[in-house]
Amino acid sequence: MLLMPEVTSLHSKNKSKIALSPDLEASLIERLKRQDSNAFQDLINLHGDSIHNLVGRLMAFDPEMEDAIQNTWIQVWRKIATFRNESSLKTWITRIAILQTRNQQRSVNRWMRRVQDRWQTESPDGNAKPLGERNEDPRWDMVQAAMKQLPYRDREILVLVYLQGNTVQEIARTLNEKANTLEVRLHRAKKLLKKMIEGAKAKL
Repeated sequence: MLLMPEVTSLHSKNKSKIALSPDLEASLIERLKRQDSNAFQDLINLHGDSIHNLVGRLMAFDPEMEDAIQNTWIQVWRKIATFRNESSLKTWITRIAILQTRNQQRSVNRWMRRVQDRWQTESPDGNAKPLGERNEDPRWDMVQAAMKQLPYRDREILVLVYLQGNTVQEIARTLNEKANTLEVRLHRAKKLLKKMIEGAKAKL
């Protein structure tokens, strides 16, 4: 079994968020396929924060999200030899992260144990911040509470579209799923979320 090399951190050091040129990304992939541990750290420096934020949003910042993140990078390291340049490296890693998060989510029903302050919003500088620093609009609390009660797949599509800023077509390519299927899931998720929010308003 190919073990993941030791790294200093699973967070990005590249805070400028500058994307690699195609030539530099190709060079990085080549180094990764040679099992260059320094290349692996370079990869995490580039994409660590985005993967952390994605998994965090999907899992409502449950502490067990760290397992999903760790497993994501383990799978990236083990499967890099299978990368065929059919998508960008970031898209490929994102797909692994989503699948690992699904696996983690299925292992135990965490929804009822999650607390309100594990939901997050975006700070002005683009970095994630916990719910304790949330939008001051009181309606946001109802949205957060409703999101936490959604079935995982419904929550997933809402996070990917509205918090990650992906189009349905981009998500379809990332997950190798049909765009029409995702459109139906998005419509259902929005309808269910709206119903939950309206129910919460009625109880006020």
